[in-house]
Amino acid sequence: MNTKRSIRQINHQILRTIPAGFILLLMFAGWFTITTNTTFAATYYLDDTNGSDANAGGISTPWKTLAASQANTVSGDTVIARNGNYSDYTENPAITRTDWITYQAATGHIPVFTDIYIYKNTSPAVNTYLKFDGIKVQQPAPDSMPPDDGYRHLIGNHITLYNVNYVDIRNCTTIGYNKYLTNDLLYAEGCSHITVYHNDMSIAKAGVSIYNTSDSNITYNYLHDISEGSGIRIQTGCPNTLVEGNHLYKSSYDVNDPYFPHLGDWHAGSGISVRSSNLTIRNNIIHFMRMPQAIYFYDAEGAYSNITVENNLFYDCETYRFNNCGTNILIRNNTFIGKITTDSNTFTNIASYRYGFPAPTVKLYSGYNGNSVAIYNNIGVGYWSLPDPCDANNLYHENYNIIFTQGGTGLTHKLKGANSKIVVWKTSNPTTNHGWPNYFEDAGFRGSTAEYNYSRDGITPFFVNPGFYTDGEGGIGSYTFSGHNKDTGKFWDYRLAPNSPGINFGDPNNQPSNSLGSIGPDGFIRDDGPVRDATHHSAGCYEYAPTDLSFAPIGNKEVNEGSTLTFHIDINDPNVKTSIEEHNLPSEPNSIDQLRSALQKFGILCYRP
Repeated sequence: MNTKRSIRQINHQILRTIPAGFILLLMFAGWFTITTNTTFAATYYLDDTNGSDANAGGISTPWKTLAASQANTVSGDTVIARNGNYSDYTENPAITRTDWITYQAATGHIPVFTDIYIYKNTSPAVNTYLKFDGIKVQQPAPDSMPPDDGYRHLIGNHITLYNVNYVDIRNCTTIGYNKYLTNDLLYAEGCSHITVYHNDMSIAKAGVSIYNTSDSNITYNYLHDISEGSGIRIQTGCPNTLVEGNHLYKSSYDVNDPYFPHLGDWHAGSGISVRSSNLTIRNNIIHFMRMPQAIYFYDAEGAYSNITVENNLFYDCETYRFNNCGTNILIRNNTFIGKITTDSNTFTNIASYRYGFPAPTVKLYSGYNGNSVAIYNNIGVGYWSLPDPCDANNLYHENYNIIFTQGGTGLTHKLKGANSKIVVWKTSNPTTNHGWPNYFEDAGFRGSTAEYNYSRDGITPFFVNPGFYTDGEGGIGSYTFSGHNKDTGKFWDYRLAPNSPGINFGDPNNQPSNSLGSIGPDGFIRDDGPVRDATHHSAGCYEYAPTDLSFAPIGNKEVNEGSTLTFHIDINDPNVKTSIEEHNLPSEPNSIDQLRSALQKFGILCYRP
């Protein structure tokens, strides 16, 4: 590999080991270039306990501080950080790097940075190529607790990026001091190519916020305990942003926290707030205690375009608002479950157990006819409002949606697709009109088994284990959140059950290629969603959960000697494709044991009558 490196001064100390027999050709005075066939990337070590900045940074001679590492590393280098508290990482980049500098936690170690602040005061942005892997970024307590005087007293952001490109934050844990005092866990402005991958991020006013920042990936993070701002906020001027595989949970205020600003305008923010076009939002799970909206296209940005929202699970949220839709808006294979409202404590029937909050509301931007808006294969619980009457020409594309909704006046259910289903219960007569037969839960009385899990026939489950209520375990009042509950160790599962009416209901030609994965006990979304294809498709974000992976019995087979033995192997789960291996039998087996051994490769047990 031909690598070039520029060295600033002739008298600059070069801390590199040169292989024996290696020749350096120095040219020019003051500035020169070394051209070699060897990569100069080096690995250094940080140790807050045993290190010294007078050391060389080797495995047995580590540095002590981040300042030493910053002064002695160049593009391509890696710094392995051991346990310790390393204060803050601050950089005002003046040069453009061409390769990454990586700060990585040593195996089994948890290095702690108080914050990461990388900024360039003026544009244009500079390519910094900085990567932080496995670092714990934790904000310390303030010198003194601010007064609870009705004003916000924000300490600042946890990770701040200004006018810098190519920054990668991965496998890190970021923890604010208090979700009312720490502002954003990560804020990026005027940047590009920012990667936020597989981080556990919690306890702040807001989670990840980007502004005028393009070509960024916010993927597979676990964001929780956010108070007022959005979990993920895509602000103006953020094209080509991917928001995928994130789990956002428990965004709420809590007056029992150590510091709570008793503000008159208090409200929790959105799970994902959108103020930019050209986005992909997929495979996310969002559920909250007190969250007004799981996803919100805000009004002030004009018409949105080129946005795909697919394969997401949103539940226990009050609203899902897609405002100002313009061109190339695709909303498909999502599951939207509105927040539960209660009229009494008896819970004897559906009349007192309602999804009174809306499932998606989709609105067109003024002057757009909806021809570029497509809404397919979604499941909604709550009332549903689509572009009509904003779309006077009825040109938006909608089909294969299933909506479970409360009946009554004043609600709009604007499904027009020939294959869509509206499932309505009416509180005036809770013993009838409980739903479309075989298309959603029964509205029967509460019993020992999970209610609202079954379709009207009382046999066919719609979801595997929805956990619409759990007798107060791990939740607020009489309901909780699906997914994994760390307090009770239980799982609630919104995958479609085997034989659910939602199976093979969706449009097979308009669906994502994969289903949504489940939530692991660590809070991250797992990569276990089955593949969708033309014969395995569904409404909602989940294909159904296989419950029986055994093979159906093959039975006894007889064939004349010299003839071909042919039989079919079936697996009991129709969503799993069987893989058949071919094994050739000996043309003339030397013994019955050899024949028996050959047939056993097919799973056929042979015996002599």
